[in-house]
Amino acid sequence: MVTKPKLLYLTVLAAVLYSTASISGCAPEVEVELQLVRFAGPEHFVSAEDGLAALQNRYNFQFDEVYEIAMGFTHEALRAGDVDAALGYATDGKIMELELIALIDDKGVFPSRNAAPVAGEEILALYPEIEAAYREIRPHIDNRTMIRLNYLVDIEGYPLDKAVEEWMEDRSILQGDPSREKTKRPVIIGTKGYVEQEILVHIMAVALNRRGIPVEIEAYPAGIRAARAALLNGRIDLYWEYTGAAWREFFDQEPAIDCPDALFEAIREKDYENGLVWLDYAPLDNTHTLLMRREQAVELGIYTISSFARWVRTIQEENYQPGE
Repeated sequence: MVTKPKLLYLTVLAAVLYSTASISGCAPEVEVELQLVRFAGPEHFVSAEDGLAALQNRYNFQFDEVYEIAMGFTHEALRAGDVDAALGYATDGKIMELELIALIDDKGVFPSRNAAPVAGEEILALYPEIEAAYREIRPHIDNRTMIRLNYLVDIEGYPLDKAVEEWMEDRSILQGDPSREKTKRPVIIGTKGYVEQEILVHIMAVALNRRGIPVEIEAYPAGIRAARAALLNGRIDLYWEYTGAAWREFFDQEPAIDCPDALFEAIREKDYENGLVWLDYAPLDNTHTLLMRREQAVELGIYTISSFARWVRTIQEENYQPGE
């Protein structure tokens, strides 16, 4: 934890009040509470060179206090006012629940994690309609949508299928007839077993079913590498992956590529050699984000990390007194 010490200094008023009362003519020191800017994040982010240090270096500011708190609990610390900013994921339902705001990473510190379906060449040859179905739903799958769906399903306990279908109906993207005869083998879609993955899989399943394509879903809760292995081994035909995660986990590439388009093209080219096809990535970008309380951000006019950094520097300049 990095802590800036409290500052003791004489105010003009204190000097006037106490100047005649003190034998030496020196007023007693008055303790003034500084406004310290505090941050909460998980240990791996706080300690990593490409984590908190990279964020502060790129934006030229420094938190006064840093608390290591597990991801997820960081939101509660922020909402309670125990910290001024916290690390989170950009599509977390808690952003909506706790009335937080994700600041725009205008200098691109956090690597992109755009979601995209990854499929085997064989299934796309059998069902060319998969790409057409995805093109229809792709523009609607963005961060605002996923925050709301994550909130409804994960926090409010709303039925997943009902939440997805109501969302698709609202956007008039429930095309086709779910009762159409399905004659070919089913498309097996894998999921990593957490809520956002299940939502994405259900969106794809509904879109395919309405085009007469049967779907089966298999869960791989062990995580990213288990689902990837299942796709490479042909046990599943398709699953959703995130670009930044794939770049690091599957190809051991460092540093990350800043441009989302360039990152996606690099991944697609590498996986083409593996017989895998990445369909175009969705607007959804589940990257790390710096969170603030919404009411504080609005009051201060802070919507980007650059403006947050300027606010931090201003606070620290106001705290500073000559001779401390």
